[in-house]
Amino acid sequence: MNEFHDAPIHHLSAWYPGDFPGGKEDLVLVLEPAHLAEIEAALRSARARGLAMEEIAKDDFPLPDTAALLGRVRAALEDGPGLVVLRGFPVERFEQADIEAIYWGVSVQLGMPTSQSVMGDRLGHVIDVTDQDPDARAYRARRKLYPHTDFSDFAGLLCLHQGRAGGVNQFISGPTVHNLMRERRPDLLRALYRGTPWHRLGEAKPGEPELTAHRVPVFSCRDGFVSLRYSRTYVGEAIHDLGEAVTEETREALRLFDELCTLPELTLEFSLRPGEAVFMNNFTMLHGRSAFEDSPADSSGETRRRHLLRIWLAVPDGRPVVPELDVFGTGTKGGVPVRGEGHTPSFARRAPVS
Repeated sequence: MNEFHDAPIHHLSAWYPGDFPGGKEDLVLVLEPAHLAEIEAALRSARARGLAMEEIAKDDFPLPDTAALLGRVRAALEDGPGLVVLRGFPVERFEQADIEAIYWGVSVQLGMPTSQSVMGDRLGHVIDVTDQDPDARAYRARRKLYPHTDFSDFAGLLCLHQGRAGGVNQFISGPTVHNLMRERRPDLLRALYRGTPWHRLGEAKPGEPELTAHRVPVFSCRDGFVSLRYSRTYVGEAIHDLGEAVTEETREALRLFDELCTLPELTLEFSLRPGEAVFMNNFTMLHGRSAFEDSPADSSGETRRRHLLRIWLAVPDGRPVVPELDVFGTGTKGGVPVRGEGHTPSFARRAPVS
């Protein structure tokens, strides 16, 4: 049952950017040489056993001496600000396939990777493919990403290459937005707890409708934990289809929520450098990104593209959440249903995103 949390949220995840005077540096944990030596040994062991990247489970990538550091990562995500940067992935010393396996092996210490799209990609590539697919979903496009959450407990992004310009990461505290809405318009906060149906943007299970049969709350509360789920694209497309069935109160609540989520005074911004990974708690943290440009092709025709690896992690013993957060019928921790060969995450948007 979705309970209305009618009290201020006093938690480290309810932050303002000014709480981090050093910006990104206040959130950094470092993979030291001893950690990297252990990670590389785990990689060699997995390769010697012939394990493909997606076959590597936590026990296949033993990191006993790195466990304390990764425990601090999880603590920051669950009990701290909901955001942490892990620096020191050796992206310059290894081929991409090995870096992918390393990132996967470290990430499975925190949770279980889930599908991010109809392609079933459990390790996604954040890279612009709009030259091939103009309607590619946001993580495969160079356009601005508005503040949103992903469909998992945790999400992570590892920078392999930076683009020529842009691509600045943006983070907003969901509990802080909740507190501000409670102060200014508690009636509209209640509307966000009721939520709206969501559009599945072409990624519904076979035979399932594009609109969810249930309302997906923006804010929800279970066992005292206030959680967040939001994407203005998924919600906007649903409202486009629902038309007059959506009340003015709901529309006003969503407008105020969007306004707060884009306030500069609530937004922490920083860029990831190669070898840095940011992990975030999707139930407390909104994230976005400015539009970016790739470097032009050099004399050989090669283009240095902005390229990040993305992972979504389900945490079986993680935060309790209400079942209404399930958008795709895969469970609240199930990610996006896989549709198989020939399907790509692509959707021609009809609702304006301003």
